[in-house]
Amino acid sequence: MKKETEDGTIYQEPYFTSRAKTITNKDQILEKIKLAEEEILNRMADWLSEGSQGVIDEILHHYLNVVTYVPLIER
Repeated sequence: MKKETEDGTIYQEPYFTSRAKTITNKDQILEKIKLAEEEILNRMADWLSEGSQGVIDEILHHYLNVVTYVPLIER
């Protein structure tokens, strides 16, 4: 994010994340990605509405972490 001031340009690197989503069927993937995207966009909007007056200059990193759940097997 960057903000133009009388003293020049101020750069900030805020981090926006979403909560982990559980997917038990491949048909849920797109829906969960959209939910995570909406959550991140809402967090960005909240941050901007708190008076940061910044604008997105560039996105430095974007991560999607995927973990496979392997349930314990009873013996």
